[in-house]
Amino acid sequence: MDHLRQRILDGFVALVHFAAALVAFGLPLLAIGRSIFGSDHGDPPDVGLARWPSLLRNTLIVSLVAVGLSTIGGALAAILTARTSWVCRKPLFGVLSLVACFPPFVVATTIFAETPPYAMPSSPWMCGLLMAVAWLSPAFLLIHAALSRVDAELEDAALLDCTRGGVFRHVTLPLAWPAIVSTALLIAVLSATDCAIPDLLQVRTFAEETYTQFQLRRAPAGPLLTGLPLLLVLSSLLLLAQRRWQDWQPVASYEAGRARHGFQPGAAAQAAMAIGLVAVAVLAARFPFALLRRIESPAGFFDSLAGVWPELRRSLVYCGFAATLMAVLGIGLAQIAVRTRFGRLLGGPLVALAIATPAPAAGVALIAAFNRPGPLGAIYDSPAILIVAYLARFFPIAVLLLMPAAARVPRELDDAARIDGGGWTQRLLHVYGPMVREHAVACGLIVFLLCFAEIICTHLVSPPGTLVASVRAFSLLHFGVYRDWATLAFAGAAIAALMWLTLRWRLRAARQI
Repeated sequence: MDHLRQRILDGFVALVHFAAALVAFGLPLLAIGRSIFGSDHGDPPDVGLARWPSLLRNTLIVSLVAVGLSTIGGALAAILTARTSWVCRKPLFGVLSLVACFPPFVVATTIFAETPPYAMPSSPWMCGLLMAVAWLSPAFLLIHAALSRVDAELEDAALLDCTRGGVFRHVTLPLAWPAIVSTALLIAVLSATDCAIPDLLQVRTFAEETYTQFQLRRAPAGPLLTGLPLLLVLSSLLLLAQRRWQDWQPVASYEAGRARHGFQPGAAAQAAMAIGLVAVAVLAARFPFALLRRIESPAGFFDSLAGVWPELRRSLVYCGFAATLMAVLGIGLAQIAVRTRFGRLLGGPLVALAIATPAPAAGVALIAAFNRPGPLGAIYDSPAILIVAYLARFFPIAVLLLMPAAARVPRELDDAARIDGGGWTQRLLHVYGPMVREHAVACGLIVFLLCFAEIICTHLVSPPGTLVASVRAFSLLHFGVYRDWATLAFAGAAIAALMWLTLRWRLRAARQI
């Protein structure tokens, strides 16, 4: 009887994981395949072949500018914080890591408060510059983690034969290079698949064209096929990176808390860098102060906060529930990806395809799948579709974040639990769960921030009466930065700051920083 009960429980848990995986990995691909081989409408889909050259040009410019500026700027800042003894390195790390948690719409709002979108040139170069500013801090955080985790024993051995500069060039940088390239690739994917800033500046990229076509025609086939080249290119790049560095071991053990070798600037150099930091801070401070002027008074702030609180409350509830669901279910899928032959064979391609799916294409695919009579239509007309949208967008990222933690679980423990009669559910609860718990909490916080910042997919599928903060912000920003929008931006920044504090606390508990 116990064996039967265990089998039933394992089957139910597997069914829940399969449903979540189908939403995240299957629905966009199924919708695109259906668009290729047939359409629900009699007319042939408008693929926009004539526009592909200009869309490709604009997408490349936006992505390359965003990747180049954010990666170079993030790498320089990471060298200062991770590889020097500069006295200001800890405050700089704290500020940049905090800004890295801010949603891109908050960063864009602080800029638009000083220079509104209509005063900016509608060019892919300006769009790439704004995206570079938005992704500079996340790029810094990833590169800082790579530079600060290089094995100190290798640097000790190299320091016997060369200078500190030589150690950095020939040991530290090559070991951190895969992380830097992966960061650049991640920024490229985020810049190419999002269309919030291109929509504000009216820059036609593949993602923006997918969004615009669906808004005009409300037919999924044409928009999905328009974004197909972007999906194929980005997924191919992700697969190449995964195959190139799949056996890469970038960091030392977490228990070896040894100081890394770095540069020791003199007093004059430290003073010059401090002056430069103050100058940059003064120039950057004009943007949040311009946003603060839009609020006008404390009473105006609280009046506006009362008006936008329903959207903020929905965002906290829906994003929190979706992030918790992804962190819990991600453990099981990460275990499948690293411990089974099926997962090792198909896990990489499926994750790459899902991450590379443009945000509007994911939204269009969900509409094509759920906007129909029956139980699916009931989900589409309820707030549950927002949870589904968050799963479709960020569940692959949650699985990707949890795969290294699942791979570090000793295989002997898993085998011993299986020999003792433990089913898959029991092994997840008693073997993988306790050992990846801290990583799952950190993963949930990161995914919460991603869900809180998601705009386009959520905007496409939101049913009436379920507006969330990011969609409200996107709608308000088309009319300029006024008091309600400035209040929403400050409230979003406060929520992100709270998540940042919690994330740092949990990461320190997991000995990750």
